[in-house]
Amino acid sequence: MTGLPLLTSSRLKAARSCLRLHKLRYVDGYRPVREADELRFGTLVHVGLEAWWRAGADRLSAALDAMRAAGDTDPFDLAKAEVLLIGYDARWAAEGLEVLAVEQEFEGPVRNPATGSESRVWRLAGKVDAIVRERATGRVLVIEHKTSSEDIRQGSEYWRRLRMDGQVSVYFEGARILGYDVQGCLYDVLGKPGQKPLKATPEESRRYRKSDGALDARQRDRDETPAEYRQRIAAKLG
Repeated sequence: MTGLPLLTSSRLKAARSCLRLHKLRYVDGYRPVREADELRFGTLVHVGLEAWWRAGADRLSAALDAMRAAGDTDPFDLAKAEVLLIGYDARWAAEGLEVLAVEQEFEGPVRNPATGSESRVWRLAGKVDAIVRERATGRVLVIEHKTSSEDIRQGSEYWRRLRMDGQVSVYFEGARILGYDVQGCLYDVLGKPGQKPLKATPEESRRYRKSDGALDARQRDRDETPAEYRQRIAAKLG
């Protein structure tokens, strides 16, 4: 059945969080004038991850090039994203995963789980970040990319909350619509560095040493550059 409205994980999330938000966004068609900073950074990292998973070789270069070509990007966001992808490549490049699909769109029926009958109201739609096969076990998995500033260490509240997230169920069904027999999900979560770019100390707050008149070592006479910021984050993540 065609011509039905599309039900996506984003639409479901909006409806679950606030019905008024859902109406404004998906019925009335309102959109933010400017994307939130954290969403823009997540989108930038996603661009790099897509290129990394698509590349057959030299994945890191493909990811960095894609992010640098992403358009009007904040240079500090780019510096932070580059450090994350460098660490990501160092950790995961040798994993035994065969890539089956990347950023694959899907559309299919919404089915009643009890009867198997198709909905006459909605069609299920979306895009799967990636689908892979574990070479060691043969299992087919959905890859779900995320960035987070929360504590993502094992056993944290973040992971407990993810167990109740219905978003991945949509991607499981989407993968099956695409013809893949999915057995699990690999949450691919990148922790965002908390360091902010350092700013010059305001003139009225500066303190100078009496011995030589030099600025206090804990203060700055200029803003940190993107290159310096990149180096500082890299050293911290080490």
